[in-house]
Amino acid sequence: MLMTIPRIVLGAIFASAALNYFWMLFPVSISPQAMQFAGVVIKTGYLWPLMKAITLVAGILLIANRAPAFAVALLVPVTVIIVWFQVFLNPLPIPVATAVLAVICELMLLRAYASRYAGMFINDKLNTQESMG
Repeated sequence: MLMTIPRIVLGAIFASAALNYFWMLFPVSISPQAMQFAGVVIKTGYLWPLMKAITLVAGILLIANRAPAFAVALLVPVTVIIVWFQVFLNPLPIPVATAVLAVICELMLLRAYASRYAGMFINDKLNTQESMG
């Protein structure tokens, strides 16, 4: 129950950012440096829509409380990119504050779902195809 608020907040941050990309619901504050970088990423054609689709799905999963540990795992690499982008290219108060809030919520949820990730960090050579070679 304690993780409901960070789960919904994190889901809302990412789902709203993705929806804003697809439908431009509200204006975005972006520095000239950030716009230049974002323009290059957008010109690749696939990366930006892929990232936004992943964040939309993860945000909806978090809000709906469906596979929340999976949704958080999907968001970790995206969050790293967003934080570095905001800190170094777009250090405006509201985007940075939103990124900090997302990191806090994500860290809380990673801690709450830690047992679900534990298996990824076990070195179990006996049960893998690699050890049979």
